[in-house]
Amino acid sequence: MKNPIAPLIILLFTVFSSFAQSRTTLLHNGTSSFFLGATQFTDAYNAAVIGDTILLPAGEVSPPQYINKRLNIFGVGFHPDSSAATGITKVTNNITLQEDADSIFFQGLHVNGSITGAFNHVVDYLRVSRCLTTGLIVPGSSTQSSQHAYISESVILGNVTLNYAQNSDITNCFIQSKINAGNNNAIQNCIILNDGSNDNITGASYCYFANNILNRAYRRVPYGIDYNTFEKNVFVQAISEQAFGTNTETDNWFNVDLTSFFVNQSGTKFNFSHNYHLNSPASYLGTDGTQVGIYGGAHPVKPGWIPIIPHITLKNIDNRTDNAGNLNVEFKVSAQDY
Repeated sequence: MKNPIAPLIILLFTVFSSFAQSRTTLLHNGTSSFFLGATQFTDAYNAAVIGDTILLPAGEVSPPQYINKRLNIFGVGFHPDSSAATGITKVTNNITLQEDADSIFFQGLHVNGSITGAFNHVVDYLRVSRCLTTGLIVPGSSTQSSQHAYISESVILGNVTLNYAQNSDITNCFIQSKINAGNNNAIQNCIILNDGSNDNITGASYCYFANNILNRAYRRVPYGIDYNTFEKNVFVQAISEQAFGTNTETDNWFNVDLTSFFVNQSGTKFNFSHNYHLNSPASYLGTDGTQVGIYGGAHPVKPGWIPIIPHITLKNIDNRTDNAGNLNVEFKVSAQDY
């Protein structure tokens, strides 16, 4: 019988080796390759083949010009508290996808730019989880839509632009600006605080919006918000049924004051020190009987947005050995589930 502990030990060793020494690790068929220096992410990407996993270290890494392979790409996380022992993984520029990146998976990254697509490239089954990005653009073209993107448990500091995306899910995300475009998509259990003068939603049609918290009123805009369904959402302003036009409205809450809605939140900007749990979660139950917002639904946000790979939560290394020549080293490791 196989020893189930052995793969965990190998993975832990790989994680420690990669993150402790600020190097990128490429995992391929049970073997590990390590890359150092300013181009380590690009070098690991160039060496990777379809299905490989790349582990990015804490610190700043520059992305490849394009990503055009199905890979699993993990960082150590983006939350300064939960990643205090290692530091965060910060990708210094846009991550740009091309059409052969179908089913690519990102988790645990702070992207100082957008996760986006190259012009007219279609990427199906894009998966982004527990990442922080400046923006997120699901790619597509005027003749073919990207299908089945799944964006979950993430913080988007700008817009989520769905362009020609269809049959995709945005769930349990904090969106600082708005949802833009797309049709036949589902947006559920998100907080959309809109930091500008526009509405929370523009240009969407035939989409399903459920269990979200929206700080601006819905109104008709010239980009064609039509034939969507709104169910169990929290709106700040009072809105009549007639304001929904061709859209369907069911069991939403209107005229809700957000100043006392969350445990600790103010303004329209994401803040790591804020607490986005609800003061009265039992009063705002969504379509599945759990609370609206990012801590309800099928995939509630995990504490600290910690990625699923082993995560170093405590690192103490003495700066000198004892009289016997021993060096005291203490690590604590945890991992969140899916």
